[in-house]
Amino acid sequence: MLKITLIVVAAFALSCNAEVRFRRDAADVSMMQENIDALSEDITNQARTIEFVSTLADSVASSDYAGAVRDDVRFLIERSLQFADANDLASLTSVVTTAASRAQDLNTRSVSFATALPALQSTARRSLSSAIASFDANYDNLLASADSIEDRYIAMSEEAQTLIDSLSTQQTEYNNTLNFLEMNNDNGHALIDALLSATSSFDSDTYNKISSSFTQYFGDGSQTYARWWWRTWSTYSQNNGWYAGNNVHGFGGIAPSNWGNGRYRAYQMSKDMGDLRSFFHRRGSGGPNANIWAEEWYYYSSTNSYHTGILFRIKNDQSTTISWRPYFYHTNYNSWEEVSSASLNGAEVWSHTGNCNSNCASSVALNLPPRSISTFILIVSSGGPSSTRPNAMAFYNNCLNLPNGLSWVDDFSVAEELNTPLD
Repeated sequence: MLKITLIVVAAFALSCNAEVRFRRDAADVSMMQENIDALSEDITNQARTIEFVSTLADSVASSDYAGAVRDDVRFLIERSLQFADANDLASLTSVVTTAASRAQDLNTRSVSFATALPALQSTARRSLSSAIASFDANYDNLLASADSIEDRYIAMSEEAQTLIDSLSTQQTEYNNTLNFLEMNNDNGHALIDALLSATSSFDSDTYNKISSSFTQYFGDGSQTYARWWWRTWSTYSQNNGWYAGNNVHGFGGIAPSNWGNGRYRAYQMSKDMGDLRSFFHRRGSGGPNANIWAEEWYYYSSTNSYHTGILFRIKNDQSTTISWRPYFYHTNYNSWEEVSSASLNGAEVWSHTGNCNSNCASSVALNLPPRSISTFILIVSSGGPSSTRPNAMAFYNNCLNLPNGLSWVDDFSVAEELNTPLD
């Protein structure tokens, strides 16, 4: 069970880790996308710069700014001489000189710019080429990262599915073990050894806890608390007659009519363990006291009856007989030929021939033979009629705490004899 829990925890942890890693990788992809957008914008700006420089260079190459300035100055002088007097000549000369100087400076700068233009274009092209290369590299990295993320996601999904499949297999094995345990509970020591061997690889604390649990439950192959098999049954249908055509099969080897109208008792049941297993098919367990059944039912005639039965398997591992006295409440109605009774290993040890309802209390002294597993069966019929009839069975006085040397055994599913020798 712990191993299954560890697998479930591992699968859950792997799933959580996969989700965290997937989110982190998604964040990396988002950041890389932002870098690519920035590079794209940089490339666009670089291209615009190159286009501007090229346009400016073409403009400079096709224009003589200095010549144009000289022409404008010459025109200005000519117009000024027509209207200006001699006193303005000095100012005009200064203006012309300044304009000529500026024209010369502009011409010098134009030549310098034209000289530097190739280097500027080369630098711009290199920057553009670098930006494009960086974009290509980042784009390739983005694709590689996306592929890697997808591969990791697929791998983790496959690993998680493997764990789920393993969990399903472990659950099947666990269920098979429980079924085997249910069918072979008498082989307590062998089961303990096999199960502890299967968990021997666990750490010491876990192994000790499992070992302690097994030992507490199984002990030496016996039970530390009461275990039993039981059932309730009716015998007659008001509309259709005796159940199962009044056949003994399925009714513990006694015909329904004999249970209801024949005063048949527990010792007259079949001695075949297979017949008894077909009859006592409900399992039960409890502490020192136990209420097995308490029911009131409507009856239609004296023909029908309603009963409760219980079977115990008890081991005496000592070399001498050990006595045990169970105390129980029960119902009974002998007036309609329905008898409560008990048997030990197929022999009658008690019967009640009177009439009593829900508060009858009885006990019986049982002598459990040495070095063997015994079968104790108790059957109770219903109480007297009063529109309804009660049917009850309950153990009291802490009688299900067995004396030293006796223990409950959970082997009914495989037992072959009513009294099974230990040696």
